[in-house]
Amino acid sequence: MEIQQQSIWDNMPKLQLQISYSQDKLSTANNSVVEAQEVSSLNCTPVMNDRKLNVQRKYLSGYLTTKQLVVHQILGFTLIWSIYGAAYYTFNLSNSYSILKHTFSLLGSWDSDCNPKGWYWFSAGMCLSFFVEVPIVMYIYQRLKLVNGKLAKWNASFWMVGVSAQFLVGCCPSTNSLIFGNVKFEDVHNVLAAITFICLLIGAPLNGALVGYDRRNSCTKIGKKNLFDHRFTDTCMAVILLSMSVSVFICVLGQMIDLLEIKSVPSPVWEFSLWENVIIFTLYLYLIWFPFTLPNRCDNVVSQQLIM
Repeated sequence: MEIQQQSIWDNMPKLQLQISYSQDKLSTANNSVVEAQEVSSLNCTPVMNDRKLNVQRKYLSGYLTTKQLVVHQILGFTLIWSIYGAAYYTFNLSNSYSILKHTFSLLGSWDSDCNPKGWYWFSAGMCLSFFVEVPIVMYIYQRLKLVNGKLAKWNASFWMVGVSAQFLVGCCPSTNSLIFGNVKFEDVHNVLAAITFICLLIGAPLNGALVGYDRRNSCTKIGKKNLFDHRFTDTCMAVILLSMSVSVFICVLGQMIDLLEIKSVPSPVWEFSLWENVIIFTLYLYLIWFPFTLPNRCDNVVSQQLIM
């Protein structure tokens, strides 16, 4: 017993040294934790801002779920057509708007015989359309690229050029005022409007081509089944494309009738303004309808990319 007690007393300095060493390590760890908390609290805002910017960037890139798309379209298109409604209302305060006599762009003209009191509403609606339509175009691209990446990229390029030209249409109203030299606002407006129509009327059939490509090539990245419900999609696609094709044909034919001054043809049916309005309404309906024909099970792929 005396030998054991003596050995314990002999080892006491070593034990005290080990205890003090452990306490020093514990205090150092506590200090590092406090410093880490302070640093994290200081860096909290930048991290959150980076996360928000990342979500916004992916939102504009089309990484939306179907539910998010529904909310986006309801809010976006309701606001757009409310603004167009304001332009229509102010137009009728000075004149009487008719789709048989007035093109859609004249809602944004400040000429005395058009919409001098509310032309800016049309410009606001056109510019807002760009910000509403870009996520939709990219939403379509993110899903159609699962069928054919190259064709989907070309398709998205046409749509992006079209909606960008649409934004510039809103910045350049259809009016007889001079913009520079002898060039009128109307001249620049007509060029931008033509680019918009050409690109969008190419993009819509390309969407249809990708749907047809999916029917022909059932083996896709998601599985060995078609991505689309073709019974519904093909029928609606045919109706939409047919209506746009007929509208374009009648617009061109109506212009030829005007140039040839053929008086025997009933003019209201062949008026360019009528069918231009029909094409515009059809394109808006197409942008609302077509994304919802794309497969919901793609949401799993998109959601995984969203959280990356």
